Amino acid sequence: MAATRADVARRAGVSPSTVTYVLTGQRSTSQATRERVRQAIEELGYQPNLLASFLASRSVRSVGVLLRMERESVEVGDLLYIDGVRAGVEGAGIQVVVPMGLRSRPQDNLHDLIRSRSIDSAILMDVAIDDEREAFLLQEGVPTVLIGTSGRPGGVPSIDADFDQMAELAMRHLAALGHERVLMVTRSPDIETARAYQVQHEAVRSVAVRVGLTGVYRALPDNVIFGGQLVGPTGLVEGCTAVLSNNPAVLSGILAAAQALGLEVPRDLSAMSMGSLVSGGTGQLLASASDVDAYEMGRSAGDMLVRLIKEPGLDEHVSMPATLIDRGTTGPAPRG
Repeated sequence: MAATRADVARRAGVSPSTVTYVLTGQRSTSQATRERVRQAIEELGYQPNLLASFLASRSVRSVGVLLRMERESVEVGDLLYIDGVRAGVEGAGIQVVVPMGLRSRPQDNLHDLIRSRSIDSAILMDVAIDDEREAFLLQEGVPTVLIGTSGRPGGVPSIDADFDQMAELAMRHLAALGHERVLMVTRSPDIETARAYQVQHEAVRSVAVRVGLTGVYRALPDNVIFGGQLVGPTGLVEGCTAVLSNNPAVLSGILAAAQALGLEVPRDLSAMSMGSLVSGGTGQLLASASDVDAYEMGRSAGDMLVRLIKEPGLDEHVSMPATLIDRGTTGPAPRG
């Protein structure tokens, strides 16, 4: 005989109504209670049919653009993606929300968002390899699209940048300007779990060999102080004449230090971002870049979500090429 809600309640030592609250998120429950109920559900093989019917029949009225929930803030570049998503879904009457949960329990936050219907669908950013959020949303039957790639077989639809092409576009631009030795600064793959940064970290190394540049590599945390340490009175460290970075904080530190030391960009050194935005206090974008159109990628993800809602089982994975954006921070290599 199939297990019932009452069986789960007895096994977990709670009331049947508490089981319902854990499953639906209609009321707050303690983490210990949720863990006991979930363990009882797993042990008994309970199938919450009423909840499944509810999830299958519900209309989609909102989409959560989900950053990694341990994020401390929303970055400038994120806002362009989010605005693009809004443009992509607004014709379908779908509201966009950007939850910022408690960093101490990100998976519980996602569980609560779905079960309480705070969001009806999701677009994931900062996607990690085998992203656990994607697995949970697939299990719950929530319409989901990735801005990024998880590598999960049978995963949800996705749109991602062509990072190899992005790195090559930037490096060929610098090589054409006469740069031979380039400082390559990436976000630390040991700290940043998003697959995009790990792929960029690998791409700059392989593309540098292909293009014929000598790379000086640094993988650093997001902190302007580390950027300041990469500039001296005559220019960049280790004889580099240009810097290419996907770490906006470090690149901001490099630009600030260069200015403080009386160096001119791009006369004394060239600076270029890759797949990230470097902005000043007024929101002005400060560095030339090799990047995708973040607004267009967000809009495409929104369009993809609307199609997924209409066509469950949609299997679509799109790669978007980068373009070169000249903001005046790259120039001919200085001759010593």
